[in-house]
Amino acid sequence: MKRKRSAKQKKITGKKKKLSIGSKNLGKGSPSLVSKKSIARKGERTKGIKDFPVVAIGASAGGIEAISKLLENLSPKLGMAYVIIQHLAPDHESILPELLERKTSMPVHQVRDGIEVKTDNVYVIPPNTYMSITDGHLRLSPRIKSDGVYHSIDFFLNALASVYKNKAIAVILSGSATDGSVGVQSIKAEGGITFAQDDSARFKSMPLSAIDTGVIDFILSPKEIAKQLEDFPKIIYSINSASKPAETETSETELKKIFFLLHNKRGIDFSYYKPNTINRRIQRRMLLHSKTKAADYVKLLQQNADEVELLYRDLLINVTSFFREPGSYAYLKKNFSGSHEA
Repeated sequence: MKRKRSAKQKKITGKKKKLSIGSKNLGKGSPSLVSKKSIARKGERTKGIKDFPVVAIGASAGGIEAISKLLENLSPKLGMAYVIIQHLAPDHESILPELLERKTSMPVHQVRDGIEVKTDNVYVIPPNTYMSITDGHLRLSPRIKSDGVYHSIDFFLNALASVYKNKAIAVILSGSATDGSVGVQSIKAEGGITFAQDDSARFKSMPLSAIDTGVIDFILSPKEIAKQLEDFPKIIYSINSASKPAETETSETELKKIFFLLHNKRGIDFSYYKPNTINRRIQRRMLLHSKTKAADYVKLLQQNADEVELLYRDLLINVTSFFREPGSYAYLKKNFSGSHEA
């Protein structure tokens, strides 16, 4: 006959299960519980994804100069791929690939549908297209307007974030309007890193719009962005190689310390949150501080209360693409406005 456990014992046992990063057992009845079918679908979606970072560079007016400066100062052997989404005239053949070939020793390609993404290569969007990325290949589709304008940068960043997670990096350079400001939120929500050009931008509205979202990690000149990117690949590889589903007791110990610090500062028990999300957000903060070991990041948290607050904010970021999509509101307004009375 099994002895009944107390509520306290059950709670402690449940936490032990949840603390294992990558664990599927989040507790019976949890809204974050992942079914076997959804795990299989996720596996299908990420099949073929290459295990290296992809840097998405978005720009518009004044962007060619900024992109050139970035590539000129970027080491050609970092082990990352670079995808450029530049607003281009729809009815003219782009000469951007030829221009950029003079700025870097990396191969530069104008994207064709289905082209494979490889490290240390530069890929440039063709005119009058939207571009996404799936199974390690770039896909093209016709451009469509949303709220009267084209959001080719947002379109690509959203696609990149959903599959490349913490290996996705967004860079918003010179340009007018606001394209990119939605996409950077998706990148950060999935554990990626975000950049925006500083006052060196010839046209500031695009990078400023991205900065105003509050999710930009680095505000730098193109030359400084290139320098900052140099250390990312080895740190990302180091973090990912140490974060396999079979976690060690030490990793669980570090997680408990992180949860304690967060609870002590904000009164929220994050041990009940989805493990994969927690893992990505912690890794994001580690990457920003060039920390490859969780123990070193815990020491930083213990010594820096501001970092505890920043981690707390990162953990609460959510992807709310429906509410950031103007077309959704337009549909609701057209079809449901005035149809119900209070």
